[in-house]
Amino acid sequence: MISYAMTSAHNNVRCHLPGMLLSLLLLSAGHVSGQTLQQQIADCTNDTLVINGGIWPEVIVIDKPLTLIGTNWPKICPANLDDYYGTAIIILSGNVTLRGFEIYNPQGVWQDGYQFAIWDWTWYEGPPNISIEDCRIHDIQGGVYLSGNNNRIAG
Repeated sequence: MISYAMTSAHNNVRCHLPGMLLSLLLLSAGHVSGQTLQQQIADCTNDTLVINGGIWPEVIVIDKPLTLIGTNWPKICPANLDDYYGTAIIILSGNVTLRGFEIYNPQGVWQDGYQFAIWDWTWYEGPPNISIEDCRIHDIQGGVYLSGNNNRIAG
């Protein structure tokens, strides 16, 4: 089953539905929720969460196996990068896929210290099987740092 989250200027829609039923519910506006992206990740009981557009000004921590798919280039741009050493997305679990997001620092590139778009929060032997696919990453000094086995960056 897939969790689907949609954001617009007015609402945030989240559904848990199989296949064709998902499209029908999206046309009828679905359930409105004001959850942050981090809350949606924490609440997701499925293996896939789809985020449609929007701007997410928060640091994201992924601490369980999850496929996080962005459609219409949702933007992850933490307003406060002082936490987590300036990292936008921290991956603490193996078997994570991140696809179709724009990730950047709204304050521009730092001049000092660490700053990663995506980091597995370890310098050696991090979680395995992390895949970063078709993401736009800019204005962040360190890019992506993954230290586990079988990790992949593509697109």
